[in-house]
Amino acid sequence: VYAAIPDGVPAVLELMRSDPSHAELQWWCADAIASLTVGNAENQAAVAEQGGVQLVLQAMDRFPDNENVATKCMWAITNLAASQAAKIAELGGVHSAVVCAKLVQVHELQSVFIRALGNLIVDEANLRTALEEGAIKVVEDIIEANQEHGQLLYRANGLLDTLQAEAEDDEP
Repeated sequence: VYAAIPDGVPAVLELMRSDPSHAELQWWCADAIASLTVGNAENQAAVAEQGGVQLVLQAMDRFPDNENVATKCMWAITNLAASQAAKIAELGGVHSAVVCAKLVQVHELQSVFIRALGNLIVDEANLRTALEEGAIKVVEDIIEANQEHGQLLYRANGLLDTLQAEAEDDEP
């Protein structure tokens, strides 16, 4: 994977496609995608245009309870959501993220999930899907499990406020 990174997004995605059943390869490729897309709208667009969002979500769906794969894919989704939230919505990304957050209950994944969901719900379709998928309960559980982590609590409580406000607006 390190050899593919200098060749950019196409090389990493090609490598990711080469063996979708290999969890460690998917983990390394998701890590590379996360690194290549952090704050880089051009690479975010390239990943989306070349099928990389689908690949990341497929890895999440294939290995939903694998802490390493789920966490690195969540980082990739977090970064991609900056410019690709609607695309992620179309491909079921909120569902994949919520499933992983329910199955892998470790601090790092929970922290990244809060960031990812916060980035994703700027898209109205993602916000609605998050509510349908039970994101309020997941965020509440993360808050309860992480009382000693101030930054996570700050982000999670802000996210919870947003989700609850939308849920209240939806009530008849």
